[in-house]
Amino acid sequence: MSPIPIRFHIRPMSSLDSPQLVEVEKDAFPTLWPPTSFKRELNNKLAVYLTAVAMEDVSGIEESAAPVTPGILERFLAVLRRFFPVGPGAGNVDYLLGYIGLWQVVDDAHVVSIGVRTPFRRHGVGEALLIRAIETAMGWGSRYVTLEVRVSNHGAQSLYDKYGFKRAGVRKRYYLDNNEDAYIMTTDSILSAEYKESFARLKGLHARRALMEMQRPAPADVPVQ
Repeated sequence: MSPIPIRFHIRPMSSLDSPQLVEVEKDAFPTLWPPTSFKRELNNKLAVYLTAVAMEDVSGIEESAAPVTPGILERFLAVLRRFFPVGPGAGNVDYLLGYIGLWQVVDDAHVVSIGVRTPFRRHGVGEALLIRAIETAMGWGSRYVTLEVRVSNHGAQSLYDKYGFKRAGVRKRYYLDNNEDAYIMTTDSILSAEYKESFARLKGLHARRALMEMQRPAPADVPVQ
């Protein structure tokens, strides 16, 4: 995790989140086209979207990220934020760090997308979102959780391996931006006693790491928020 601890909680997506979800998706998947219609997904009875929301001012972490030359969409969103602020210090408006989308398909729960803003990766946000998604799938009574991941995205594959996802096939030229293949990854039955025991252990380890991270003092050269 990052040397600068952050606190966040996870909640269901709301209609007010759409502008920020567009930002997060553009950050996480800059070449994705067409973009996700989050308003449509909010009305999809077979879909659940969960968002990770900052519980404190995270502007220090944002400012420490490497600058990126803004594109047309980023400049447009920057103008909108002048009138409808959605970042740290924006009053009562939640600031979203990331999200995960899950579809219920027969006895399968399919992760359609998971994205985290660049400055907040390696804080455990993505893992926390995956944990909640698996819990949601268990609540549905789904037997399996599946997803696609770029063959070059070794970091994500490592996380999925950790939670029992196995490579079940390849979707050729799945990603339209560069025709990259995708691995299809799926769990064994998440309703089995064996998986539930492993999942509970991993969930507990993640919670303890997060607690230790929050109790650890920030480095001397990092301003305390």
